[in-house]
Amino acid sequence: MIVKNPDMYVVTGTRRSGTTLLQAIFNAHPDVCSPPESHFFREYIVSGKWERLFKRGGIRAVVDNLRRNEDFGRLHIDAEEIAGMCRENNIDITAGNFFMMSLSLFANTMGKKKIAEKDPFYIECLPFVEKVFPDAYIIHIIRDPRDVVLSLKKVKWANADVAQHSYYYRERVPPARRFGEENFGAKYVEIFYEDLLRHPEREIKRLCGRLGLDFREEMLKFHEHSDRIYVPGEVEWKNNIRRPIMSDNLGKWRTELTEGEVYKVETVCKRCFDELPYELSGHSRRLGGAYRSWLTAQIFFMYLKKAVWKIVDKAQHGRKHE
Repeated sequence: MIVKNPDMYVVTGTRRSGTTLLQAIFNAHPDVCSPPESHFFREYIVSGKWERLFKRGGIRAVVDNLRRNEDFGRLHIDAEEIAGMCRENNIDITAGNFFMMSLSLFANTMGKKKIAEKDPFYIECLPFVEKVFPDAYIIHIIRDPRDVVLSLKKVKWANADVAQHSYYYRERVPPARRFGEENFGAKYVEIFYEDLLRHPEREIKRLCGRLGLDFREEMLKFHEHSDRIYVPGEVEWKNNIRRPIMSDNLGKWRTELTEGEVYKVETVCKRCFDELPYELSGHSRRLGGAYRSWLTAQIFFMYLKKAVWKIVDKAQHGRKHE
């Protein structure tokens, strides 16, 4: 038996693309709650941790582990209670059902009827999302890759270089768009960060219309209650949702990225610019030939390292299953 919830919205997008802003907007709706990120999906479902724990000690091992998990603790619900609810309702205690019950209980405690579950990680595993949340809407927020990279440069937890950030964007956004359109159909909805900032009311109304959700004015005042969706340790990189929409928070790459950095983003993400409504800067024409060759060599070696890493990871994965 699978737990289904037709009022489920999965909010995702590559890191620093505006997922938290969208989460705050949803959470301000009187009928929608958006829980803090519990990372349950990535840690217990995609990684296979649930299955390993269950094989080792049944649901007791899972519950004990969840009770020690700080991220799951953000939901302020008891894993033992969720397990009991599954048993009482004759629901198979799978990872997906358990998580769905957890979110439903969280919504109930908030007095809400609908759930907006947000995590940038969902963009990496939409096939898993389709299995666990088959009736959900997927809301994919997309932002100019140059501004995404600039934003990543400013947070302490993102220590990779510009080319690697660009590579992550390239490997996540186009595939997510294709999978969403092909597998979720009308329930796959895109919203562009820049449109949301320039025309917030228009874009929120359009989004609500696609979701069959009534637009409420409170959604434009999301910042008044945004503290409900994050924990104190996240304030540094989620501080902007404590303010009204910042209509000027776009296009900053033009002045804050170097020409060399812009070249890297536009080179690595070339196919993204081919299909997204963002224009190339033309910076490459102003770069000297030697400097451009040096930047291109850096990109090549980044690709080479990625290829080697994939080969090693595949070999290690194969040995684990021998």
